[in-house]
Amino acid sequence: MRVRSTFVAGALFVLFGSLPATAQTPFQGGSNQKPQPRPMERIQGFHVVLVVGETQAGAAPSSQQLPEGAARALNDMREFLPYKHYRVLDAQWSSCCSGLASRVSGRLQGVLGIPGPDDTVKLVDRPYAFRLTASSTASGIATRFVLAAQDARAAHSGDHAEAERLLKNAKEDLATMELRLSQVRGRAQVGTATPLELREMEDRFTQMQREVEALQARMERAETGGEAGVMDSSFTMAPGETVVVGTSRLGGDKALIAVVTAVPKGQK
Repeated sequence: MRVRSTFVAGALFVLFGSLPATAQTPFQGGSNQKPQPRPMERIQGFHVVLVVGETQAGAAPSSQQLPEGAARALNDMREFLPYKHYRVLDAQWSSCCSGLASRVSGRLQGVLGIPGPDDTVKLVDRPYAFRLTASSTASGIATRFVLAAQDARAAHSGDHAEAERLLKNAKEDLATMELRLSQVRGRAQVGTATPLELREMEDRFTQMQREVEALQARMERAETGGEAGVMDSSFTMAPGETVVVGTSRLGGDKALIAVVTAVPKGQK
């Protein structure tokens, strides 16, 4: 089994630079030979493992042993990852595949980092959802892996209405503040308002803009069932290959790491 690691950058998570995908040699043979099966036809599904990486061993033992493929992939990345200890949080096997493309999804039990005193981080249970889409290409299996955190507070049935009400009020306050800012700017131009008064009004307006943006994001999370994006990575892999998809910092010396294996047919 080959192992490889790939990383992509994202706004909501900390990832590293992309590594080049391993190209596959196209099948070449005589016309009387049977063509090789497509990459998707050579696998029976995907195995997804969610682990937490730490620079020091944690107090809580892992409830599962790190699979051999995932352990080798993480070991191969030791020059790029600062973590010395890995604990399995959860794993899921998803069978597929049919046709040229397949999509699988599932749930994983992960953790969320809560900042504590003296730069410490407390890990609390947090459910995650993943989606994996894959299709056969000339170079292998084109794969996209998305991991999203489930926000139980945002998913509450009454949260959307509350977020909508708060957003409406905030937008009305922002419109009023924008009018007042325009008036102060006009006064500053004729010398009846000081530069300090104008700067204070501009700062208040900027702060209100940020509050509106935060409320807008909260309402969007409620509309999508409370999901917040954590990882979104696209890469190409070969049957039997294990890929370290990426990392998301939990705080302190800890990070959430996803590892995906394209399990070939005939392998358990």
